[in-house]
Amino acid sequence: MRPLTLLIPALTVATLAAQEPIAKAEYAARRDSLAAKIGTGAVIAFGGVTPLTDYGPFYQLPAFNYLTGYQLADAALVIIVQGGKAASTTLFVNRTAARRSIYYGAEPDSASLASNLGLASRPIADIAQVADSIADMAYPVWEVRDFRAADFATQDSLTKGSQFIKALTARHKDLKVNDAHPLVNALRARKSDAELALIKKAGEISAEGHKELMRKATEGSAEYDYQATIEGAFLRGGAERPAYGSIVGSGPLTSQLHYMKNRRRFEPGEVVVVDAGAEYHGYAADVTRTIPVSGSFTPEQRAIYKLVRDAQAAAERNAKVGMPFAASTDSSVAVRAKGLARLGLVESEDA
Repeated sequence: MRPLTLLIPALTVATLAAQEPIAKAEYAARRDSLAAKIGTGAVIAFGGVTPLTDYGPFYQLPAFNYLTGYQLADAALVIIVQGGKAASTTLFVNRTAARRSIYYGAEPDSASLASNLGLASRPIADIAQVADSIADMAYPVWEVRDFRAADFATQDSLTKGSQFIKALTARHKDLKVNDAHPLVNALRARKSDAELALIKKAGEISAEGHKELMRKATEGSAEYDYQATIEGAFLRGGAERPAYGSIVGSGPLTSQLHYMKNRRRFEPGEVVVVDAGAEYHGYAADVTRTIPVSGSFTPEQRAIYKLVRDAQAAAERNAKVGMPFAASTDSSVAVRAKGLARLGLVESEDA
């Protein structure tokens, strides 16, 4: 098996400076860690594509963002791995036509990418030829596919990246393709200090949004009023967007876990469940709180609220380094079971 070298042509396009809070050396270390897990082969990773609905704002896919820090659409990454090391790393990027760039901006040129991200680059049109060369060299391919959300990866099977790999394997019948997501996910599970700082910031922005909502909560409001308040607070706090679809469920809708219509008006005496968090530089928070629309809980509502809070406190006490995950979950369940039995809402703790 002969070494494979990617030739990088010089490119000159308008420069767009990267605004990344994570150092390029950390991205390089992540790619090196992935290479160490692969041994020998080639990683082909796909970023998100240009939004097709009204050209909405683009947000990079998490796995691709983790490996590159590149924040623009229609890109791919190829890492040639030899002996557990990244022998060659190339970012393949879209090059917008001059007229179109007036509307949507120009991608950074090769000099900017090398300076800001530490990555050599080529036009995205070159990737098919490079992938064919990889296949000809009998390198196994490790694919980082471009599904929109890991929870729906099996349904999201017609992505641009998956179609590219399908065409590649059709041209090279003996090519071995592996799923790199389990390897990348294992790496992503361990957070660096820089990542922890971003997660903390996302949590702080989310908490401030919930506090602002509680201060402005009124009985005559509607679910969409709460949504507007909390999402506005996220943006004012510096978040790029809500981390997920905000859930604001009132009255009978409080028990619908993924209710997202957010159109109902509140009735006196009700509570509202608000599940909303902010995303900051690609890192998310997830916060759920229950608010009485009148400003105070009834005795029955307060009893349930306190029970849930006590269960959360038990989980927090048992969420310690070295303790099993089940310790926090089981302690929370035990507190809730006892509390519900005490309140007469279940027959017994083990009902």
